[in-house]
Amino acid sequence: MKPEERKILELGVLAALVLICAVFLALQPGPRGIRSLPDWSRRKNQVPMLIQVRYTDTTGQKRIYELEQSETDGETEWRILPLDRPADRGRMEALLREIALIQPVDLIAEGDSDKTFGLNEEKRVELVLQYNTDKVVFCLGSPTPSGHYYYMKKENTPSIYTVRGTLQNKLRQDPSSFRDKQVLDFQAEALDSLIFLKGGEVKTIEREGNEWRDANGIIPDSRELNSFVKRAAGLRCLDFEMSAETGTEAPREGVFTVLMRFRDSEMEQIELTILQENRDSFLVRKAGMPDPFLITRYDGEFLIRLSGF
Repeated sequence: MKPEERKILELGVLAALVLICAVFLALQPGPRGIRSLPDWSRRKNQVPMLIQVRYTDTTGQKRIYELEQSETDGETEWRILPLDRPADRGRMEALLREIALIQPVDLIAEGDSDKTFGLNEEKRVELVLQYNTDKVVFCLGSPTPSGHYYYMKKENTPSIYTVRGTLQNKLRQDPSSFRDKQVLDFQAEALDSLIFLKGGEVKTIEREGNEWRDANGIIPDSRELNSFVKRAAGLRCLDFEMSAETGTEAPREGVFTVLMRFRDSEMEQIELTILQENRDSFLVRKAGMPDPFLITRYDGEFLIRLSGF
């Protein structure tokens, strides 16, 4: 065979192999073919009115909670149901950003593969987004081996995709983790006096410029008290001791009570009662707030020292 003929034969065989491979791949079922991914980002600029989360906890109990928009004094806020407690604005904004970015990265499987990817009813997290006119239900499954993605599908559809992020872990947290932990909100400069009460005993400490005075004169803890007042003005608690879910009841009798009164007579006084001392914190009740909360041991011990009780 002449060299020219051999070269033509080799090119013909190579072309035939390429054609066979192309036909083989085109006929393969499943995600190997080129597929267009669905666009779930069309709601990117829409905020759901209600977010419902449904999942089965480690004890096999079905858990359902909701995050619902509400109006308070003309401002939109989110509330946690059935706790009926306000949600933290920062945590909700982060959650809404992640929900808005839900978008498939890759098609993984189609058909009856839910259990393989943690999308069966016992394992998955169901995320229900209620908008003004319609409702969307996503099913979130197991994380991928890398941990940077998780498996996801729309309810009642066969296609399973990977989605970037760890949203399913956030939604599995106890709903109380979304609570707004800010328990005090006032202008530090407006606080005028602290009144400590225990039984029939009363101790009053009043502001005098940058100093604080009790019945014996300027107190030595004035500088530390100013620092405490600045922290207390926007105090965020460590956690709440009681929730509507658990029904846990805190002790009713307190160690002592402190009244925080303000220069502006229109501002309501704040009443705090130290309920009990824990190893790393103090349990406090605020008048008008449904649940007692935990403050740092440092602040609790400072209030005790200041009271003299």
